[in-house]
Amino acid sequence: MKYLKLLILFFLILFLNSCGYKNLNSENLNNFKINKLEINGEKKLSYKIKNNIEIYSSQNSKFIYDIKINLISTKETKIKNTAGKTTRYSNNLQADTLITNIETKMNIKKLLVQQMIMMLAQHIRIL
Repeated sequence: MKYLKLLILFFLILFLNSCGYKNLNSENLNNFKINKLEINGEKKLSYKIKNNIEIYSSQNSKFIYDIKINLISTKETKIKNTAGKTTRYSNNLQADTLITNIETKMNIKKLLVQQMIMMLAQHIRIL
């Protein structure tokens, strides 16, 4: 029985080590440098995006980019209750991005759109 447990443990370790897992934050993925990052739009969201992009930027990379992002955030009422108060709304975020490679002067334009439907908490009064 003891040998069976050791054999199972051995095969478990063998299979887990050879499953092909790779860390996403490895050195091979951080092979770019941000020369200039310009984000226009909502200040709080711009700050978060800027920090997340700069985390993955490597200062000693040979691939250098300029990034311009224009953020447009809109909020629309989806459902109102009988009193006329909003219970659900849609928050739309549109990011118009322009990525320029400094060496090749190649431009990449992308329009990213995200829509979220939010539900507001309703307060219930008990009499």
